[in-house]
Amino acid sequence: MVPRFLLSLEAQGLCAGSLEVYRHILSRWHRSDVADPAEYLAGLPSRHMRAQHGIILRRYFRWCVEGGYLSENPLAGLHFREPRPEPVRPFSDGEIARLLAACLLPLEHAVIVVLLDTGMRASELCGLRWTDLTEGVVRVRGKGQKTRFLALSERALVALEIARGNDGRVLDVDYRALYRLVLRVGKRAGVEDVHPHRFRHSFAHSWLAKGGDIGDLRVLLGHASFQMTARYASFYEGERAVAAHRKYLLAAMAAS
Repeated sequence: MVPRFLLSLEAQGLCAGSLEVYRHILSRWHRSDVADPAEYLAGLPSRHMRAQHGIILRRYFRWCVEGGYLSENPLAGLHFREPRPEPVRPFSDGEIARLLAACLLPLEHAVIVVLLDTGMRASELCGLRWTDLTEGVVRVRGKGQKTRFLALSERALVALEIARGNDGRVLDVDYRALYRLVLRVGKRAGVEDVHPHRFRHSFAHSWLAKGGDIGDLRVLLGHASFQMTARYASFYEGERAVAAHRKYLLAAMAAS
């Protein structure tokens, strides 16, 4: 039933990255020796994993019940609440320079540059077609097939042209291949924890650090609410608070 379930999620507009998470978690549960899903969840090593896996498994079982494949949802009476995620540390200027220098192929360079310059989701980049580009502006189809527009820098346009894909696609890469690509570049550059979504957080941090408006950032990232955008701004806000505290301490010492 899992392939049918994933197909239904894709038809509802779930992005490729989220689909991959669903596929991974459902596959892990099926491979386990624990038939009872509640018992399986209890054996996971962290609260975060139990919440994430529980939410996805409960949704899967609900779909099975609605489709007549199960008589009842074994997790219907359980409630899961994911803990607030830790702020994602953006790439430093030095790490960005190393990542760009580590790109050996035009496709690698195009992916890294566009992710850094736009903050778009990896799945959105994979879905771009040349008909989506007009005079330096790209039309992006986000979650739920919602459309937004982003500007492209000259370096991004040049990089995309050099790495031009076939059959009208901007780049010849799917989500899995893109994920492996950034991991490969990160390993080559000696930068730890390199994954597509971290580029999105780095874009948000750079935008705010350079004085960008958080309302514009919400639109550019394709968020439906400021609550989600606030998660991307949390590292920058913490960094700014530390700088303000340091300034305060210097002023207090000078006055004493």
